[in-house]
Amino acid sequence: MDTGTRTPIQYGFSLIELMVVLSIMGLFMLLVITNTTFLHRSSMYAQLEQIYSICHLARQTALATNKAQTIQFDLLTNSYTWAHRKESLPRSLRFGFIPGTKGPPGNPTMPISTPITFAGTKITFHPDGIIQSGTLYLIDEHATSMYAISNAVAQFSYLRMYRYDGTWHIL
Repeated sequence: MDTGTRTPIQYGFSLIELMVVLSIMGLFMLLVITNTTFLHRSSMYAQLEQIYSICHLARQTALATNKAQTIQFDLLTNSYTWAHRKESLPRSLRFGFIPGTKGPPGNPTMPISTPITFAGTKITFHPDGIIQSGTLYLIDEHATSMYAISNAVAQFSYLRMYRYDGTWHIL
């Protein structure tokens, strides 16, 4: 029979154990946020690529058929239509711009005032290869990321894609 004093069982965590657990949780949260941001930007870029591809196809169709092709954009529904096919932007994206940003991307001198500067919110591709000039801006739902497709007024028409992160970068 043990008559010695017993030490009470202690429950809880030491300060070191608590700091290790909090550090691991902080690292995990950082990885989740970083991956979420990466996936978000990737989906925005994929949508930009899709619009750009449809523009390229519309231009090639205009050249091949000798008939003008038009892609019509709807700012209210965040959708666009070409050849009787309607596409909608994902819910996390919309046609828009970050307030205070200057554009167009190729020569940013004036504050952007409208998300689509193509006349009539449509891009017309002519049979001679000329593309109507203007710019289309895409932003995320939080207005933190912005991309653009633009055709400047030039002798030779071509569309360019841009990314905005404080300054414009051609893609």
